[in-house]
Amino acid sequence: MNSFGIVTFLQEYPTNFEFNKDLRPLHITQMDTFTTKKSPNIIINSLQAALKDFPVVSTRVESKQMLGPQKNIPVLKLETTARLKLLHETIVGAMKNLNVEFKRPFILGNNFLPHITINPSLNLQINDKTIISSICVIDKNNPNTRQIIATIKLS
Repeated sequence: MNSFGIVTFLQEYPTNFEFNKDLRPLHITQMDTFTTKKSPNIIINSLQAALKDFPVVSTRVESKQMLGPQKNIPVLKLETTARLKLLHETIVGAMKNLNVEFKRPFILGNNFLPHITINPSLNLQINDKTIISSICVIDKNNPNTRQIIATIKLS
């Protein structure tokens, strides 16, 4: 089984860019980890078709929150605009059509909570706007590193 995730990075990185799973670049998780026997190309082609005419999404930082089972992970919660929710639903729908297995299905759909995990390089404040102009498909097969295998631009 192959393991993937779908995110938007707050700055651009090239395809094949690798990073340590514990030192991830700033990102918005569009869809959490999922597994499938499908090839990366099938995943990418499905997302490209689903997002072919999808417009760029604008949102803003809404509040600071603590997430995680122990509520010890500081994040910046993003405003869940109609377009951001539709982006999430479109991505999830494309993956459901491929019968992928979602690692944590309870955080999809109505439980989607768009956020950016706070780290020392974060310089966003409440009410700051952020633009989502692409999504990246992340290979999560290596237990220690992650790799961008595709960037899909929005219209």
